[in-house]
Amino acid sequence: GYRCHPLSNITVDLALFYNQYDELRGYPSLSSTSSSFSNIMEGNSHSLELTSTWQPTASLDLQLTYSYLKGDFKWSSASTDGSSVQTAEGSSPLHQGSLRSGYQFNEQWRGDLWLRFVDELPAASSNALNQGKEIDEYLEMDLSVSWQARHDILLQLVGHNLLNSSHLEFIQESFTAATEVDRSIYARVNWSF
Repeated sequence: GYRCHPLSNITVDLALFYNQYDELRGYPSLSSTSSSFSNIMEGNSHSLELTSTWQPTASLDLQLTYSYLKGDFKWSSASTDGSSVQTAEGSSPLHQGSLRSGYQFNEQWRGDLWLRFVDELPAASSNALNQGKEIDEYLEMDLSVSWQARHDILLQLVGHNLLNSSHLEFIQESFTAATEVDRSIYARVNWSF
């Protein structure tokens, strides 16, 4: 990783990863009557994460992030199943990015915005792959307005996932329903004592 301050109000962070895996879980064969797990997959993943924070004024702060994650997997021995490899490679988004912004209006009022993009999941799980289901890429936004009513009481109005009424985020292996995230708006009181 590397961090630098090109200017007094800007920071940049860069992290690079490379991981090697062996003896990963997979299905050596799939049939309509039985399936079993074995540790017969291997592979690697590499990733880049970049974050930049900028505070142009004392009241405004901005943060931009981007991440890239790629996995390459294969069988370490003979197998008749391709879904485990596809699931290992397709269950994490290739690209993700976000923009966060916060503005301090005065000592009592603050507004925050979080805009984020998550790339598609072509094989969220073996179950999803077998059913031909993919999770589409999505763009979402959260907003909050905070009021520090007293030194010990913070009131907030928060909106999550405001750009879409709902979006699919994950499909489990089995026994549970797919994870659909709905738009939500709520108020929160934080009392510190």
